[in-house]
Amino acid sequence: MARRLISCSDIWAFGCVLFEMLRGRRAFPGDDVTDTLAAVVRAEPGWSLVPREISPTLLVFLRRSLQKDPKQRVGDIRDVRLALEGAFDAPAVPTDTTSPGAIAPRARWPLVLALGTFVIGGLAAGAAVRGLNGAPPSRVGRFVIPTPAEANPALANTNNSVIAMSPDGSRVVYWTTRSEPSSTSNGVLYLRDRGQLEPTPMRGTEGAGTGPFFSPDGEWIAFDRPTDSTLKRVSVLGGPTQAICALDGRLRGASWGPDNTIIFATATSKGLRRVAAAGGEPQVFTKIDGSKDETDHFWPEVLPGGQGVLFTTWNGAPERSGIAVVSLSDGQVSTLVPGGTQPRFAPSGHLVFAVGGTLRAVRFDPTRLSVIGNPVPVVEGVGMTAFGAAHYAISSTGSLVYVSGPVGSTTGPVMSLGFFDRKGAAELLKVRPGAYQLPRLSPDGTRIAFGSDDGKEATIWIYDLSGASAVRRLTFEGQGRNRFPVWSADSQRVTFQSDREKDLGIFWQRADGGGTAERLATADEGTSYIPEAWSPDCTRLLYNASGKDSMTALWTFSLKDRKAERFDSVVSRVTTDGRGVFSRRQVGGLRLS
Repeated sequence: MARRLISCSDIWAFGCVLFEMLRGRRAFPGDDVTDTLAAVVRAEPGWSLVPREISPTLLVFLRRSLQKDPKQRVGDIRDVRLALEGAFDAPAVPTDTTSPGAIAPRARWPLVLALGTFVIGGLAAGAAVRGLNGAPPSRVGRFVIPTPAEANPALANTNNSVIAMSPDGSRVVYWTTRSEPSSTSNGVLYLRDRGQLEPTPMRGTEGAGTGPFFSPDGEWIAFDRPTDSTLKRVSVLGGPTQAICALDGRLRGASWGPDNTIIFATATSKGLRRVAAAGGEPQVFTKIDGSKDETDHFWPEVLPGGQGVLFTTWNGAPERSGIAVVSLSDGQVSTLVPGGTQPRFAPSGHLVFAVGGTLRAVRFDPTRLSVIGNPVPVVEGVGMTAFGAAHYAISSTGSLVYVSGPVGSTTGPVMSLGFFDRKGAAELLKVRPGAYQLPRLSPDGTRIAFGSDDGKEATIWIYDLSGASAVRRLTFEGQGRNRFPVWSADSQRVTFQSDREKDLGIFWQRADGGGTAERLATADEGTSYIPEAWSPDCTRLLYNASGKDSMTALWTFSLKDRKAERFDSVVSRVTTDGRGVFSRRQVGGLRLS
């Protein structure tokens, strides 16, 4: 028995040495003996990081050498020696990869699943996505990019993807906020070069919006600056920013083509626009087809060679939207895939798109502009936003970078609800985790209003803090998408945005569920109203309006005469005594009105 135990220990030690030789790091790292032993007990080696070139049979023997249960380990080291010599490898068999739909189900892309709130997983292998064709992918490198300590990402409510990658896969740029996570006008872009240890903020991108994108040569980064409604570009080496064109709304995706033109969309454009990268006046590129089930065109992607442009036919939610392509030769628009958003072309010859926190892929012919076969899931756990954007990018070398997120949700992280009392004690509410947004405590401190958005339905909920701590719906299925709850000053009503009557206007309703919702303000076409706060006497409502004719402006609504008055600022907060409003004007900085 003793000889058998010694043999198992020797095999374990051999497995640890072999793993370190193949991977370049220890199987169970630790700063000292105690940490190492703890790692052995609680962890598994990083199997996904072992080079793909090694024999699959050898990998099986290596795994069996490091089984924690001695009974499950390799019985004789001579078997491992034979595996090293390839004695158990099967002869190569030619594989036909020419048949349509040759993507292996659940084909693997090398990736890193991140555990943090805003950690980017990436890979740096030029041919990695060839694994979609069923062929063994090339050796890959993997890395994670943590955001700076001062960064406060606010991903769930962004209009666009927050990340982009240069065509050669050597650079990653991402958007985040340094303060006020709820304000996307406080953004800045960070650049992470493969040769750098730390990402660096890009000078001149203060106030940048989401949706950055690279030029085809990877030397420029273009971005939206909401504070002056302008599309700008800046060199990756630094220097002054250059204006490209004015925007009529928040950016909803853009792509820089090989002919040095940019195809983009805004929240109010009702179709795609085209502009010269050197600057100029945007021109109409696509128009909404009233006969089809679409309300807008978002997130374009210019195909390699410039034959066509992929884009999303948006219809309110990713599951109801779809992927289409427009030919640059004749302007013909063709629907490719029902359901999904934010298409990207992979050099493996696949169309990739996002739905429900999962990337899916389908074979795509960029010459005929048509898909082959059916989509299959390839990467799960990719972060998506409440507006349908997905946080991922693919380079022309096959590299993939993404922000991790929950599977099955299109609205950002799954959250638990809780609150802190004045003494700093925290308490979780008795509500199962979900895609919750914007919890608001009633002025009298007895109830909480919050929203949920699973990509299909947006609902307002009420949680009673007294007594049974019951949670109930304030809005129901069939009443449209209801978001941005705000309490009235007397805690009797909840004000919210709703599209139940086709526009993005403002309604309010009794918090106890009695009666029906009453409309307060009707939004113009292409305009979105978001309630902010009520005055202490409940006579005036403060709300933000964004759209073509009222770009991110603050308005007040009088309950007495049912009239609205514009207040020309872009971000607002009501003072605690209700006597004033802090606002950041488009010109002039922070002020108290």
